Amino acid sequence: MPSLVGSEMCIRDRTKTLKKTLYESPYLNLRDDAFEMMLYLFNKTLQCIDVDKEKDFIGARTIMQAATMIHRSVGTEPEFIHEYVHQYEIWSHLSFWEDLFWDELIQKHKARHAFDDDDDDNADDDEGEYALDSHVTAMLLEFSVNRMVHWRRPLAFIQQFVARIVEQTKLSAPQVQKLKDSIVAMMLQTHQ
Repeated sequence: MPSLVGSEMCIRDRTKTLKKTLYESPYLNLRDDAFEMMLYLFNKTLQCIDVDKEKDFIGARTIMQAATMIHRSVGTEPEFIHEYVHQYEIWSHLSFWEDLFWDELIQKHKARHAFDDDDDDNADDDEGEYALDSHVTAMLLEFSVNRMVHWRRPLAFIQQFVARIVEQTKLSAPQVQKLKDSIVAMMLQTHQ
């Protein structure tokens, strides 16, 4: 009989509850005992995601968001959960990061087009097709790289991710060079 802590429904329910909690209170400063309990639940959930053949990217994304928001105070500094869960296998799947990038890019483009099309009676919102805005794409890609550095992904992994996204989005040479310079700067800053 599967463990209740590890069942797929339990994982999905846990991440739905977590997402709702974050929406209501985005930055949670927990007491030590509550932090430790939350860390235990995150670890159990991530262990289940890592073991499962079908990776739960939606649940992992919620955990990622929460792990950068939930913290405890250690002296005068906050200590975030992400510092304890960055080593799980799910974060080493290029497909996880690509899925996250494309979902966020689609949301940004939809929001932008919804704003742009408010006064346009002939908007093609029903078709769901949008031309990629290279500026928005480049900014989100730089943000994604920053997040990958924060989650301690190796440089080669980040470069592979960027190469794949650049190939798919057809960013201009100056945008790609700016991104490469930004990656180098972030990596140097991280290792100082």
